Amino acid sequence: MVKEEQKFLLDKDDVETKGKPGSTSGIINEAEIEENNYQNRKRDRYKLFEKDKYKILVIVSLTAVIAPFSGSIFLPALTEIQEEFGASNFEITMLISIGFLAAAVFKLVWGPVSDKYSRKWVITGCMFFAIFMAYAQALARHIWWLFVFRIFWSIPISGLFVVVAGIISDTFPPEKRGFAMGLRGLPMLFSAIFASPLGGLLVYYFSWRSTVLLVSVLCTILFLLNLYLVPETLDKQEAKKKKLNLLEPIFLIFNHKIFIVILMQCGSIISMFIMLIAMPIALPKVYDSSSLVVGFSLLPFGIGAVLGGVVGGKLSDITAKKYGAGRRLIPSFVGLVLCSITVILFGWSFELSIWYPITLMGLSGFARSIAGPGIITYSISVAPRSAAAVNACLSLSFLLSVFVVLSVSTYFVDLIGFEYWNTLVGIGLFVLSLPSLYIIIFDKRNISAYRTPQTLEEVDEDDVDEIINYKS
Repeated sequence: MVKEEQKFLLDKDDVETKGKPGSTSGIINEAEIEENNYQNRKRDRYKLFEKDKYKILVIVSLTAVIAPFSGSIFLPALTEIQEEFGASNFEITMLISIGFLAAAVFKLVWGPVSDKYSRKWVITGCMFFAIFMAYAQALARHIWWLFVFRIFWSIPISGLFVVVAGIISDTFPPEKRGFAMGLRGLPMLFSAIFASPLGGLLVYYFSWRSTVLLVSVLCTILFLLNLYLVPETLDKQEAKKKKLNLLEPIFLIFNHKIFIVILMQCGSIISMFIMLIAMPIALPKVYDSSSLVVGFSLLPFGIGAVLGGVVGGKLSDITAKKYGAGRRLIPSFVGLVLCSITVILFGWSFELSIWYPITLMGLSGFARSIAGPGIITYSISVAPRSAAAVNACLSLSFLLSVFVVLSVSTYFVDLIGFEYWNTLVGIGLFVLSLPSLYIIIFDKRNISAYRTPQTLEEVDEDDVDEIINYKS
């Protein structure tokens, strides 16, 4: 047994230490040494960004919010666009849906590319291209030109969410990453509340073109902030070992742990969109509510989402640190169960009082956001060297699932009624939450296992086991 103290960047010579259970050699092999060295480098890199990590978090979080903000602020412009271009209802619907499909496809590209080459230059390049595509939309003089520009706009915007998640995973260690992911979502939640009313005001006082011009200005500001204030966070030494695989986000679906968190992510996002879209449609029909009342009825969702994002992020870190990596999903499981209950009650609440659906909107926002941080952070822990690809996998999955559910919802609401449709969706959400119990019960990995021991005697059998199984 080697007694002297030495750094834990182990040499590839055979070094005697405790063997893992069942091993007779008592030797740490080369693969174990490489994995240990990788984790040690990660800890050293976290220290590099310790001073600036919250500045980086704020800038990249504001950058990620451009995607939902640009979609929400554009919605009030559709009526004026239809009148100006004489477009059909089908063309107007396709103007929105084709952007979602384009974003889903190109998420397959940005994740692997940013994991292999660069975080900084992918995100700044996307913002640079987005500036001109947003401005080009304002110049459109035919509905089909607007189609083309919306597709090209979706290409760079689709990369923001996945690259930002990769940057956060580079700068925040696992025991603090859930809280950071929760904070990252706050600007998006504020955007969901205020973007559509702002778009309505711009369209009313100016024109629909003012909405995309404002987005172009915001993209310019964020491009400059990322260019000058956000450093390169990717571990280039580790990235050189990766092979570029654009299908990696799809292959990740076949990892059983990631597939389980995909089910949770899709369930929580579906619950959010089911209620957010139903509220402005149902209130005017049931209570003859004005657009002002409809706008303020969404405010509780935003408040609940802000509180849930902070609480969910903190709880996921605490449960993971104290009880193991799989326990990070406990707040997510509770949140998804609450989502299922809320969706069911929401469907039956409109005939009671206007305050019931408004209150349930607040609970829905809290439940959805308390689930989110644990889902994203745990999925990254499963494949830490492919953080952006993992988020591309999650994003692709929930974009397609929401597209499908919303596409069929009108048919089923007409067929069986809003109340029964929401009940079926709520039951489905609960079913989607159940597989996560497998991870919660059986994944007991210690997220602090990759500390930097000062002596080889500190390497125990559990640590060696976790290093070997970390990639599985």
